Amino acid sequence: MSLAGRRLLILTEGGRHKGLGHVVRCGAYAEEWLARGGEVAWVIDGDDLAEPAARDFGAVAVHPWLGQAVNVAKGSDAIIVDSYAVEPPEAARLAAGAAPVAFVDDLRRIAYGGGLVINAVPEGEPPPGDGAEWLVGPDWQPLRRAFRTPAPRGAIRAEVERVLVIMGGTDARDLGGHIATIARRVFPDADIRLAGADTAPAGARALGRLSAGEMRAEMSACDLAISAAGQTLWELARCGAPTVMVGVADNQRLNRRGWPGLVGFVDAGVWNEPDFAERLSQACQTLQGCDERSAVSERSQEAVDGLGAVRLIDCLELAVTGALTAAGLTLTPFARLSEEDRRRVWRMRIHPEVSRGGVDPSHRPQGANR
Repeated sequence: MSLAGRRLLILTEGGRHKGLGHVVRCGAYAEEWLARGGEVAWVIDGDDLAEPAARDFGAVAVHPWLGQAVNVAKGSDAIIVDSYAVEPPEAARLAAGAAPVAFVDDLRRIAYGGGLVINAVPEGEPPPGDGAEWLVGPDWQPLRRAFRTPAPRGAIRAEVERVLVIMGGTDARDLGGHIATIARRVFPDADIRLAGADTAPAGARALGRLSAGEMRAEMSACDLAISAAGQTLWELARCGAPTVMVGVADNQRLNRRGWPGLVGFVDAGVWNEPDFAERLSQACQTLQGCDERSAVSERSQEAVDGLGAVRLIDCLELAVTGALTAAGLTLTPFARLSEEDRRRVWRMRIHPEVSRGGVDPSHRPQGANR
């Protein structure tokens, strides 16, 4: 295997109050690294919910790591950092180390000074003056392996018959039931399905905790989704689910701003705004028509291909091993030449002895250059 014996360290955060979005997207990176024969170790600043969310994808330790990341990272072959709390000096120290490091930052929060930075939000762009290499846009979002090939979508139904409500992995604000009740008022005859919940209000169905495959099937079958405006949006887009977004955290503002223009998702505002219920109802009605939902579904699947984790692990594998293994072939990259190197190559190429030595007149038909 291409990464046999190589260790990826994931430094992140998550739990009951911070949510599990960081852990879930890093899990996609871990899956890909493990699939190539490598080893994965996690250090998560979180609580008792964090370990079960990551345990299938490597060895997990749950304890604070901020301020000591360089020491924690010793012995690692590559590092992924996904945290809203890491500060520029610590990021710069990690980037200056021997192991290649990638930071996940969907807020353009700080300048990192080195390494790779993943910013997958629509309209993503690097901050000015950063020495890191920023990899931006939805193509870089890590999705779980189940979402690389979403379940086939049938023809868009004329009416909204099935609504999927998803308020994140933990629904820390306990919004799912409230959202489902509003959806029932807008679509009284629809099947309202509440993911991640064991109970649901009257007129809705609780789906409990879903595996990645089960979630993919639900997203691919719904006529409309109402979702927290976090990491779930990329999975919904991959499945072609017309979606109404609900802001439940400050770090979702760039998603709420970028997705409407990219694919046509509709922003219902922030959960605690005084007119939220009215805005959510209006947003659902915006996507009530079949033509509107068809257009959003098509644009969504075109915007997200599900290979973001593959792209980053390709970069890290190349940095760790100096080569990339794909389809049974080992690919070694060409060196990037400086301007002076290119001039030297050109001078060598046009030297008379080189030109003369590269031509065999006996194999050139007379008049071939005319």
